[in-house]
Amino acid sequence: LDMQGMAQANGTAVSAVMFGALVASGVLPFEKALCLKVIAQSGRGAEASQRGFNAAWALVDRARLMKAELAEQVAAAMRTAPDPAVAGFPVELHEMLSLGLARLREYQGSRYASQYLDRMQRILSAEQAADPVGAQSYRLSREVARWLALWMSYDDIARVADLKSRGSRMARVRREVSAGHADLLAVYDYFKPGIAEIASMLPTALATRLRDWDRQRIAEGKSGWALPVTLASHTLTGTLLLRAVAALRHLRPLSSRYAQEQQQIDEWVSAVTEGAVQHWQLGYELGLCGRLIKGYGDTNDRGRDTLLHLIRYLGRANAPASERAEAIRRAREASLSEEAGSGLDPVLAEFGAPPRPIKAQPIHWVRRPRTPSDPTSSHRS
Repeated sequence: LDMQGMAQANGTAVSAVMFGALVASGVLPFEKALCLKVIAQSGRGAEASQRGFNAAWALVDRARLMKAELAEQVAAAMRTAPDPAVAGFPVELHEMLSLGLARLREYQGSRYASQYLDRMQRILSAEQAADPVGAQSYRLSREVARWLALWMSYDDIARVADLKSRGSRMARVRREVSAGHADLLAVYDYFKPGIAEIASMLPTALATRLRDWDRQRIAEGKSGWALPVTLASHTLTGTLLLRAVAALRHLRPLSSRYAQEQQQIDEWVSAVTEGAVQHWQLGYELGLCGRLIKGYGDTNDRGRDTLLHLIRYLGRANAPASERAEAIRRAREASLSEEAGSGLDPVLAEFGAPPRPIKAQPIHWVRRPRTPSDPTSSHRS
């Protein structure tokens, strides 16, 4: 919440904006109307203070309502009967597995959801071998069930188009902007797909050629290719275009991104099962590494690279399993604590693991423009 910017936009002090945010958060026992009444009695600048208060109140209150609505949706989903497909799993896992199955059926279909259960059966078998009496209440399997479902439903062009073209999304937008039934609402979506997004939906051979072409452009000093698109998604044409892109999900199993994701998911699942057999805590810490897979674009790539680095150089090191578990825990927390993960490399070095490889980045030299006040410019003349 940019309180200072909001205060400047409404011509008031930041304290009025802070007050509005606090009241909307619900941590103060004051009604909004009472607060506005008190501000109105403050004399000079009262009107501007009320504007700043209302602006902050509206933003925070909307966020609070959205959070409450999301919590209710999750609670409702958890209250539903377990999916029959999870009957063979311990009851402690039924709710999480049912949610994961529902998500993946919607994402790619029943066959893909069955692949999720097959992977979870491997995890469960490894945990039962490491903890035969169930002292840990299947915490390892529960955490992997959460992060595995999220990773398997990764975002791509088809997924984004599907989410943006749903009727529930338009209803949410209308609710957020307080549009009535008689109000006209125009919604424009801005896209800028680059080579990475387009190549991810192509077969591996075509994707490789396309990425090589773009890398050559960048090496020659050009910017990466991208296609800016503004789509009026409230129109019939815009909706049909989004649904056409969303239909590409049926071709997803043929794409290069799908092949890469499945290979890396299987490597993580194998590391968790191998680790759990050696020591329950090692498998648990490796399972929690699924938290590193988040976001999209560079953030997602960085998370996957970090996870695979931890698996290969800490999870399979020659140290005792308990020491490797502690190393992975500290490395994971260091990576999550900072956006760039700059605290991770010292932890890797401490446990004898190599630092993460440095990715090559192009350097663009830009000629400095000459100005009359530039002494080098006058010297050249």
